[in-house]
Amino acid sequence: PTPFPTPTSGSNTDTTLPPISDLTGEILFEEQFDSNQNGWNIGEETDEFGRYKSEIVDGRYRLSHQAERDVFIWEEPGVPDFYDFVLSVDAIPVEYSAPFAYGLVFRSGADQKLYTFGIDSDGFFIVNYLENGKWETLVDSTETTGIKTDGPNRLTVAALGSTLSFFIKDEEAIT
Repeated sequence: PTPFPTPTSGSNTDTTLPPISDLTGEILFEEQFDSNQNGWNIGEETDEFGRYKSEIVDGRYRLSHQAERDVFIWEEPGVPDFYDFVLSVDAIPVEYSAPFAYGLVFRSGADQKLYTFGIDSDGFFIVNYLENGKWETLVDSTETTGIKTDGPNRLTVAALGSTLSFFIKDEEAIT
């Protein structure tokens, strides 16, 4: 069992989130990528899964991966975990030759749990949960016209208690 209910289409009657454009409040974390003050992983590495390179270039964090097989990688800054938040990232695929996916990792921590909200190069989104090395799909791969397959895409997760809402380019995908 997951610690949060499986998301369903439509609004949740327990907790209603305002439209993403109406959200206000304290900024808990903001990254301009003008330095590496938050401890993002920078460098190159090669292992049995492929070659990785992560760097800060022109005010952007760039993560490159040449995969040898299917693999899920992510990077996290050195900041505290937040439980209730709105997380938004503008992501732009720079170059690719094979189908791929990218997205957000959230509510991750030392307890071996995390959530992912991802989109892929074929125009689908998916929501997954990982606990103790076991993946569970919370929202099956769903096609949407809201994804710009050659980027950029603004991906947003709004988390308030057990309510998780997902947005692609500021349009709600699912709650």
